[in-house]
Amino acid sequence: MTTFKRDRPMSGPAPGTTQGRLILVDTLALMYRIHYGYGSRARLTTADGQDTTIVYGMLDLIIKLLEIHPHPTHFAMVVDMAAKTWRHELYPSYKAQRPAPPEEFHDAGPVLERVFQLMDLPMLGIPGVEADDLIGTFSTRFLNAGGYVVIVSNDKDFFQLLQPGLQMLRPPNKDRPAPTFAGLTPFTPGDFETLHGLRPDQDTGSLRMLLIQWHPQGFPNFDMLSDVT
Repeated sequence: MTTFKRDRPMSGPAPGTTQGRLILVDTLALMYRIHYGYGSRARLTTADGQDTTIVYGMLDLIIKLLEIHPHPTHFAMVVDMAAKTWRHELYPSYKAQRPAPPEEFHDAGPVLERVFQLMDLPMLGIPGVEADDLIGTFSTRFLNAGGYVVIVSNDKDFFQLLQPGLQMLRPPNKDRPAPTFAGLTPFTPGDFETLHGLRPDQDTGSLRMLLIQWHPQGFPNFDMLSDVT
């Protein structure tokens, strides 16, 4: 996990850990959140009209995350690469129904990549592997090595990873409390248990939820699933 180590000094390991604190940012999911969350407000642009809303929103978020105390000792922006994954090999229509990213993404991508380089922020992406799988793999390995993990995402699929030593930071909405860290709302295993009445590892309904979520990604014949199924 030393791949994520930053060159400049940061605070030491979190209390009770031996390997420090790792923050993994679900980059694409948060870019979508910033883009569509801007609503009807006037978007930010350069003098020549280039949209900078996503770039500004991501930069503002990253700076706030790096200022969290205790500071992260390890940090990575996790990205999806422009390549098909093993899921496409199993099912060629995987995510075929998803619309193409908005035009603003094409402008923001190269700029953000350059910004991450200038800030010395590692970008973690592997062709053929989805960002979700990378986040799940590296967070579990870091946790098993004695570290503390924070996943920054609004993706509910990560609920299944929640456990002591691993929590999420999620964008606020009307159903969640006001933000308390970096403009985000912490979500812990205890929060999940309070909300659903069971631990994340006891959530047998997660499979049904996952199957339903797969339907918009190109998997057919899941319309019959219901809350009772």
